[in-house]
Amino acid sequence: MSREVVWTNYGLDGAGCFLLLKWLKKTDLEVHYSTPRKFRDDFHQWLLDTAATKYDKIYITSIDLSKSLDIADRPECVVIDTHKSHFERKHLYTDAKSAIVETSSTTRLIFRLFKEQLIKILTPQQIKLISLIDSYVSGKIEPNSYGLNAIYWSAHNGNRVEKFAQTFDKGFTGFDIQQKNNIELHKKKIIKTISELDIFKGVIPVKGKRYNVIATFADSHFPEISEHIIPVYNVDIVMIVNMTQKTVYMHQRKESDAPLHLIAEKLTEGGGTMRTAGGNLTTKFIEFTKTLQQLW
Repeated sequence: MSREVVWTNYGLDGAGCFLLLKWLKKTDLEVHYSTPRKFRDDFHQWLLDTAATKYDKIYITSIDLSKSLDIADRPECVVIDTHKSHFERKHLYTDAKSAIVETSSTTRLIFRLFKEQLIKILTPQQIKLISLIDSYVSGKIEPNSYGLNAIYWSAHNGNRVEKFAQTFDKGFTGFDIQQKNNIELHKKKIIKTISELDIFKGVIPVKGKRYNVIATFADSHFPEISEHIIPVYNVDIVMIVNMTQKTVYMHQRKESDAPLHLIAEKLTEGGGTMRTAGGNLTTKFIEFTKTLQQLW
């Protein structure tokens, strides 16, 4: 019997990737989580602890491996991702199978890659769920996609993907009373977080253009905070510093042409997709923040 395992990120896109592969394989799959910053260490330790050769396939989905693709360049690895910084280095893979395409979400990309098989086995409710996940990840946030993300993050740490997969294995059919209550609590937390933000404004020059930036501090709810800030302050980019994790999250206005992945690479030693990016809280980023003016 074929043994397969999934590595994915901690977010809703990771849950979508896992669910699609679970439905495609028609079985429960082992799953592990990581981030671009931690993947090299996490995957290396797992290889030491596990006889990785016992796996026929190791799916690595929705993780930007642009800084660590060498460790995943193995014959049994299938790398599927949408990060622009990863896309620009995909030619370096020699042994792993890779599908790295700039599109709205890795969940959507997996659906496209296996559409011929998936369309035969998925219900309308399961397809609706995948559409809502893609909607949220791509920044097209509407009530049901917002609600799905709220439900996802309301689960306890450590088992969010499995819990989400169990809850929505049959697809999306609406929210029950408990889920609606969790969504309302999530909204209240975000409103409270936004009301307490310190706001800094400035400009970042890139390739002869100048882009308006808002920076702030938060530990969670990064997409929701960003989607609130962008229209209020009419900026191109929101940068959110997570002092707990020593990381920086970046979110771009849909209409902006700012090369967000390059900004993240330069300031935070990171990377990103067309609309979101991030990396480490580096000395370069701290120096950049000294050019910002506090508004609130």
